[in-house]
Amino acid sequence: MGVLDRSRDPLDHLIRSTVPTTVASAPPRRSGGTRSRAGNAMARTRAGLLDGARRAVGARGTRRTTMNDIAAQAGVAKATLYNHFRTKDDVWSALVEAEVRALAAECAELELVEALGRLGGADGFEPEFAPRRTGEVERVSIDPARAASELGWRAEVGLEEGLRRTLAAS
Repeated sequence: MGVLDRSRDPLDHLIRSTVPTTVASAPPRRSGGTRSRAGNAMARTRAGLLDGARRAVGARGTRRTTMNDIAAQAGVAKATLYNHFRTKDDVWSALVEAEVRALAAECAELELVEALGRLGGADGFEPEFAPRRTGEVERVSIDPARAASELGWRAEVGLEEGLRRTLAAS
């Protein structure tokens, strides 16, 4: 069984207690730009399976939810589910990890919302979001420290100054 490399992951301390360090069903790791169409399809299927697991748990709870329930909620054959996850515990581990990452991404977005509120001068600034569309990317975030270490990229200005320049240019 392979061991996941979480040594460079900033969420390691949050995930370590909930996700086993050896996961037989971990997704393949590829460097940027090398993902194949099949890899994209696998990632979409895995995301759909996790969404199905989320719905199944909401309907039946973790103890009563079966692998069959998860596959049915995801709209796939049970064999497809087993291609991605060998056990229900593997599904729960992946689901917890996905939820922790989503929560971390939402927290990262708060800095942007607060900066926009300060620049706009509005008290109680509340962003407005368009309705979610099928297949739409939910979250995109970048960790500046990780971008610096892995890509050699460094921000020229801070978030607020960058927003100020963008708003001034428009």
